[in-house]
Amino acid sequence: MNTRTGRAAVISIAILLVVTCLLILPGCGGEKGVGDIWQNMLKADRTIRSMHMDIIMSYENTKFGSGQIEGTAVDISGDNVHLQKYIFGLDFAEVVLVNGKQYSRTMGSDKWTETAVNISAQSYAETGISNLPALSSSSENQGVETLGGASAYHLTFTIPPENVNSVFSSVPATELAANGGAKVDVWIDKDTFFTLKYEALISNVLITQQIGYADRRMVNTVSKINEDITINAPI
Repeated sequence: MNTRTGRAAVISIAILLVVTCLLILPGCGGEKGVGDIWQNMLKADRTIRSMHMDIIMSYENTKFGSGQIEGTAVDISGDNVHLQKYIFGLDFAEVVLVNGKQYSRTMGSDKWTETAVNISAQSYAETGISNLPALSSSSENQGVETLGGASAYHLTFTIPPENVNSVFSSVPATELAANGGAKVDVWIDKDTFFTLKYEALISNVLITQQIGYADRRMVNTVSKINEDITINAPI
């Protein structure tokens, strides 16, 4: 083999190895694979002691149009929780859980009442998306984007209809009986691997018999991770 032929063979092999790397090996070429990012995220989120969440739920493509239906603001500090719920943008209810005691008030009232405990910091801290990769028919790392001043990996997942109930267990099964699958976007901090935001769009969800079927969008934005958050008993 002459020198020119040998050099050409080496270059061909190098090109083949690069192509193989890009097509087969996750994270090869400097871009992290979804699995690696996800495992780092799960590990990081277990270290969260406090955070604030803004959860927005809306319906799209109904015969009456689209719009936000419900919003929830949640503060978590250790085992304490402060929850404020809004319906159509109006104050609907407020719940505080402090030192194992729960208090609530309803729309139009300033009176707080001690009630049985039916919420927990854990139930809100666990977003229910931990098994997304296993329940997805496809996933992809869209690259790094800027979100709220932070660099974040943007991951996308496609959920087939038969797995939607498992991902969104808080949604009544009757509403999801004829669903057309879901798309989920998750943004994960590039440096800390904390979950910063996730957005889900579920197709063909039953709203009510009167309204019929529409698409349901849920957006959860997380902030103030591990910052000092004080939650006091209202009475």
